Amino acid sequence: TTTNVVTIPCNLQEFASVRRAIRTIKSRYNAIHVLCNNAGIVLLEQQDENDDNDATKDGYNVQMQTNHLSHFLLVKELFPLLKNAATTNGEARIVHHSSVV
Repeated sequence: TTTNVVTIPCNLQEFASVRRAIRTIKSRYNAIHVLCNNAGIVLLEQQDENDDNDATKDGYNVQMQTNHLSHFLLVKELFPLLKNAATTNGEARIVHHSSVV
């Protein structure tokens, strides 16, 4: 058995980038077998109350959008492709990774 891993650029801090990645995936595949979501950032407390660098272009907290909201968008939009894989192969998986610092 061979495994083919494909990566597609996706900036989780921008919903537009997430939607581009979703369109790319949907244009290339009619089924996906595994969707891995990796929660990868922990932010320190804001140093300056006037500093809005902790918000994304979409207006959400960077950590919340990167670790949660964008993952929900990916799962919601790609779920039909996961269902297609499950119908064909008997299973499909969504894997959420996170870590504790």
